[in-house]
Amino acid sequence: MLNKTVFTILSLFFCLNAFGQNSYIIQGYVLNENSYFYLENGLKNARVTIIGTQQSTQTDSTGYFKFSVEKPGSYNLKIESIGYISQTVNRSSIDKEKQDIDLINPFSVLLNRTFDKPINNNSTSELTTTISKYNLIQNAAPTLPDAISQVSGVWISRPSYMNNAISIRGMTGNRNTVFLDGIPLNHSMLSNRPEGLLSLVNMFEVQEIKVSKGGATVNAGDGALGGVINISTTSPDYSDGALQTKVFASTRISNSSEFLLNGGSEISAENFAIRYGLSLHSVGRIGDQAPTGYDQLGGHLKGLIYLDRSQLEFGYNGIANLDRSDVTPNVDDLYLEDLPQDQDRQMAYVKFNKVVRKGPFRIIKAKLAYQRFNEQIQESLSPSSTYRLENTNNNLWFNLTGTSNLGEGWKMLSGIELKQEFVNSEAYIFDTTGNISITDEGTYLDNTKYSKVSLYNIHTLEKGNWNFEFGARGNWMNLEGVMLSVGNVQNRPLSIAGNIKTTYRISNKHQIIGSINSNYRTPTFENFLVPSYINNLVGPNNRFNFNNNLAAEKSVNFEFAYRVTTPRFNSQLALYRNQLIDAFDFTSTIEPFLIVYQQENAGKGYIQGAELDIDAVLTSNFKLTGNITYTHGQETYQNLPMRYIPPVHGMLTLNYQYKNKLTSSLTYQFAGMQTSNAPENIFGELQEEIPVAAWNILNFSVGYQLKKVNLSGGIRNILDENYRLYGSNINEYRRNLWFGFRYNM
Repeated sequence: MLNKTVFTILSLFFCLNAFGQNSYIIQGYVLNENSYFYLENGLKNARVTIIGTQQSTQTDSTGYFKFSVEKPGSYNLKIESIGYISQTVNRSSIDKEKQDIDLINPFSVLLNRTFDKPINNNSTSELTTTISKYNLIQNAAPTLPDAISQVSGVWISRPSYMNNAISIRGMTGNRNTVFLDGIPLNHSMLSNRPEGLLSLVNMFEVQEIKVSKGGATVNAGDGALGGVINISTTSPDYSDGALQTKVFASTRISNSSEFLLNGGSEISAENFAIRYGLSLHSVGRIGDQAPTGYDQLGGHLKGLIYLDRSQLEFGYNGIANLDRSDVTPNVDDLYLEDLPQDQDRQMAYVKFNKVVRKGPFRIIKAKLAYQRFNEQIQESLSPSSTYRLENTNNNLWFNLTGTSNLGEGWKMLSGIELKQEFVNSEAYIFDTTGNISITDEGTYLDNTKYSKVSLYNIHTLEKGNWNFEFGARGNWMNLEGVMLSVGNVQNRPLSIAGNIKTTYRISNKHQIIGSINSNYRTPTFENFLVPSYINNLVGPNNRFNFNNNLAAEKSVNFEFAYRVTTPRFNSQLALYRNQLIDAFDFTSTIEPFLIVYQQENAGKGYIQGAELDIDAVLTSNFKLTGNITYTHGQETYQNLPMRYIPPVHGMLTLNYQYKNKLTSSLTYQFAGMQTSNAPENIFGELQEEIPVAAWNILNFSVGYQLKKVNLSGGIRNILDENYRLYGSNINEYRRNLWFGFRYNM
């Protein structure tokens, strides 16, 4: 049964232009719903046929297709792609002077998916899973990390109420890279421990999420040892000419005191469109805990201006996690002692995309972004004093790329990336009158500058049944600051990474994917801090040294996958091994009458695993999807288990759809027991940990689509199991009823 939600997965624009004296060309691009620029989300392997002839072709990795015809005129084209309803379009010839394709404001054709598919069936050399807006509405995950955790190879943990952290193939924190509308959210205050960066994204405005697993430093930049998360928010649409105004609103409530609200407006004209709104999320109660007292407030704006053969995009995204635990005294302070209680992030950006008629680059893109990230911790030390810590990161980011066509099926992307961060970190102790009585060192180096410059070059090449991607990236970084206790700190590592990926299409149904990636992660402020367990050792006979010669930690990722794609069944098996080299680790050396502690590139280890995805259309109404993930990590430096490695886990979902209106799903999720943890300290001692028990839960959801209204509801944890995710400090949601409402006018 067809999905009611209409997806703008095709944008076609044609021209018939002279090719020799009596020959003409029909060419165009097939794009997905979020594309306004053809290289970003091209739909590969879509079949395009000229009706009434034997001429047929498939789109390449950018969604491009081309025919040679003898005569100008009107042609009927049939567009087909697995998982989508085929459609026929008619286009007439245009003048030779209009032979250049307008890539920015194209003619659009809307197609419906037969079912929304979690497995990316495009024959690419990347293992990427797409989560659409339909998935987010239907499954109604309480947080964005919860939604992403349904992807194989991805795990979620909750160190605190609002710190919902993501792990990709055993890699956490700044070993993964997160993009929001093409802007990287990672910053130098992140560590390699689980970090709640995704908690600061308004999930109401998310249009699509792409999760790419495996090392991707060449493509995504510093970090990305485990994978990349690309989040695209909803963009406004241009109108046909007249000024149009739309209103949108959505809400979700549950019996755990959770409440979400999002609303705003969209104004569009032929060459201008803007979308803006506000959001509120009250987290409510998680597990058996009292209501958390956390509120999340947000505001968003995105605008598009169409110029001749170019487009300007501007946007703002701001969101804040506000701790109101003062009104909920039952909250266990254990979870608030060492974690930020108040966090906020603001991002403003502008993008400019230009199609060039002549020159070495066919497409030029420029992006400029400013971000501010702030976190605060405040707690009572005694009845007469309060401790307050403030950390602020301000950063500027610029990216410039050019795309060149080097030959048939051969494209090159060249780019430069610049980043400048400024960090302030201070701590205060207030007395009862509110006056500052003590000023102390903050968490990080204060008044610190963090600079990065990257150059990269990436090639994609298609030859017959083969698809290749290869490239390299070089990075120079400079970190400098002052710590009152030790003086000046400066670090300037130089890093280089490369990759090669290939896909071989055995047939239209069978593909083999293989890749080798080298990756790097440069030091951050976390690598110049003195951990508490070492700080307790520092004394007359002990000393901690800052290592200004730290190099980037590196990894080499090997990956192999086999993919089966048919109209009714899709499956993918992926095997991988990520070898960690020069990882950051603490060491100790004995000098006369002194023990010296220092962080060095001494760590070594590996993470390996397997992932299986299935997607089967059982009937016109029923579909079955599922996955299972196994991950194992080992620190070879000390021959001990690696930290933060999730247990065996997976899910199985039965989807039902009726007449594009009624949808429902029943999801079974499970995880095995995880019993071991790696050492926290330099003595190689395993930290005692209570084993996290295995768990099994059932979730049910149902939705109904009216003309402008979507109603949804469901039950989380139907069996009311009391369980905890591995790596979390709090238990999960017990049996929980929820209801959702979305309106678009």
